Amino acid sequence: MNTTYELNLSSDAFNAFKTDFNLMLRQILFAMENKEAEEGTMAIKFAITFDKENVPDHSAQYPDAQREITRPTFKHTITSQITLKNQTTGQLKGDYELVWDKETSSYIIRPIDDGQTSLFDDETAAPAPSEPAALPPAIDLEEVVEEPDDDDDEAEPSEPVTDDGYGYEPAALD
Repeated sequence: MNTTYELNLSSDAFNAFKTDFNLMLRQILFAMENKEAEEGTMAIKFAITFDKENVPDHSAQYPDAQREITRPTFKHTITSQITLKNQTTGQLKGDYELVWDKETSSYIIRPIDDGQTSLFDDETAAPAPSEPAALPPAIDLEEVVEEPDDDDDEAEPSEPVTDDGYGYEPAALD
């Protein structure tokens, strides 16, 4: 058999490669469609190696003549990969500060001290109270006497209230 092949992608020399490529292409498209993947890749590795050999030279004029040839090897590897992405995100953020905890020998985050205290704060953790603010002097209500206005000479004499403002008059006591 004296077949020669031109070395280009469309020649019959690479029929095995083209068949494998077409098969892999169908497989990745089928997998992407079934798994509802949005992304896929195909990678082709085409390795070429040359081996130098001596073979008998049948066109030589003397017996046992040898000639050196280059024997090529074309090896292909086709890989495909589909990308299925699942993603969730989260965040820990806020009014925290990063500090080193000597007791646990690790970093911790804790709320930033804003100086405010609440009913639920631990008494031992609360800062020492400062001097309490001075309270206003106490007022003895019995000593407060209302002085009449000098301008109000025509003040009516006080009478017992018989109407509570809602049209109700209490019954007279005998």
